[in-house]
Amino acid sequence: MVLTIDIGNTTIGIGGFQGNKLLFIEKISSRRPLSDAGYIEKLNMILNKHGLSAEAFEGSMISSVVPSVTAVFSSALETILGRKPLILSHKLDLGYEICTDFPEKVGCDRLADIAGAISRYSLPFVTIDLGTATTFNVLDENRRFLGGLILPGVGTAHRALLGKTAQLPKGDIHMPAHTIGANTQECITGGMLLGNACAIDGLIRRIQTELGQKATVVATGGYATTVIPHCETKIHIDQNLLMKGLRSIYENNTSTGSPD
Repeated sequence: MVLTIDIGNTTIGIGGFQGNKLLFIEKISSRRPLSDAGYIEKLNMILNKHGLSAEAFEGSMISSVVPSVTAVFSSALETILGRKPLILSHKLDLGYEICTDFPEKVGCDRLADIAGAISRYSLPFVTIDLGTATTFNVLDENRRFLGGLILPGVGTAHRALLGKTAQLPKGDIHMPAHTIGANTQECITGGMLLGNACAIDGLIRRIQTELGQKATVVATGGYATTVIPHCETKIHIDQNLLMKGLRSIYENNTSTGSPD
């Protein structure tokens, strides 16, 4: 069994795998970092909730965009599991080649998303992660990560719009009854939702033109189920893509030994 950890700017996702089977995903806040003792308590509570013990896990894998939390959480995992976690970086065996200008600057979440898609979807493919930012990652038919695109996330853009205007009404993003909004609220929510759906469709077309062939498209992230159903492109939704990627990368790098 393996623990997979995704440390983001607002939440920490914690997944438990038995082989390739995902047993659970739990989330805790990362806005207020805890001590290693605090994270040990949280981890033990999660394992107890699912009737599991730390002794059942052979190791762990961390993806993080918050270095200050990484060190503390790593210490907590080492205490619980008795061994250091494997930390995701471009230097590991990811199962594909990075062909961008600065591999060391590619976000760990992007690296994991690609790894999660490799064994499950046909090449070439595009992964789209609709979170704080909307990120596109392109892997060609030869397993080369060529790069992608990064846009403001749906929620990020929505908050920025409302924060810069005094008279626009606040509300959730949902699809109004008509494309042409009959009131300001419908104009905002429809514009955000359909505007992002059209942007995704248009960018996928441009990516496929540049590749010179059709590509499988896989979406994940908090806004995937909100936006993707309104796209015209055929897009698979896989909300556990990142965790699956961490599990795959862990296996790639520990098949002949355990992580140190």
